[in-house]
Parts: sequence; structure tokens; C-alpha cells
Amino acid sequence: MLGAENLLSRASLRWREDFNTSKSTACSGKTVGSSHRLMSICGSMTTSFASDDWVVDGLGQQTSIPGRIARATEVILIDMPLWMHYWLAAERQLAWATGKLEHAPGGITQMPPTQALFRTIWDVEQNWMPGIRNLCNEAQAQGKTVTYLVNVDDLDRFIRTI
Repeated sequence: MLGAENLLSRASLRWREDFNTSKSTACSGKTVGSSHRLMSICGSMTTSFASDDWVVDGLGQQTSIPGRIARATEVILIDMPLWMHYWLAAERQLAWATGKLEHAPGGITQMPPTQALFRTIWDVEQNWMPGIRNLCNEAQAQGKTVTYLVNVDDLDRFIRTI
């Protein structure tokens, strides 16, 4: 069983308090803004990856992805169409704005600005996902278990199995 210290959430790794996307230099020891929170989380990432058991929910730092995939024993890639990510994010934003959101992502307490959230979704799809897909395909070709979840039905089925 994994300890809570080894479960890292995408929202806590990707977003700073001001909801700007974090830059890859943050984990290299350089300060990005005055985000001590981000720096300490990046330190936790390094410590957690050094142990034998860890799970990362989400993206984290772009520069950490190749190493994480290389070290992982199993990869689960949620790779739905861009419009579906927008749809799900819009539903969550609406639920949050109306006080009906049951579980905030990554334990954050403030709703991210919708424009910044949508810009990040676009950026990830355009600039991150091609490389992530290639890394996952390579990992699978090398014998790693890679699960591709490409629609909501896949996601629902997967959730029922865990």
C-alpha cells in the first residue's frame, strides 16, 4: 500500500497559488516568482521518486515526465480529445461556481480562473501531449504496461477496476 506521502497530485504540482502554470525551472533550484510552496513540492517530488512506491496523478513538471515514465512500472495515460477536456473542465468550473463541487482537484481551495485553465488545457494538448504519447508508445514497445484511456467510458471502466 502506498503511503500518502507518495501520492502526488497534478494540481498541487502544476499550479502555483496564483494559478499561473509553473515553469520547468522551478524544480531546478531556481526561484519562479516567490512561490516557496512550489519549491517545497518539487523537493517532495524528488524525494518520493527516490522511493520504491509512488503514484503521480497528473502532469507535474514537464521536464520530469521522461524520467517518471522510464522509472514507472505502469503508466496510465488519459488521452481524451481536446473538446472532452474542455467539456469536463467547464462542468467542474460550473459546479465549483455554484457551490456544488464535491471534491476540488489537488485539494486547492480557490477555483482556478477559467481562461487560465482553458489556456493550460490547450498548452498541454499542443505542446506536451505529442511527446508524452511518444514516450508512452516507446515504454509500451519496451514491455511496460501502458493503459490508454481515450474517452469517458474508458475512464469509468478503469475507475471501477481500482
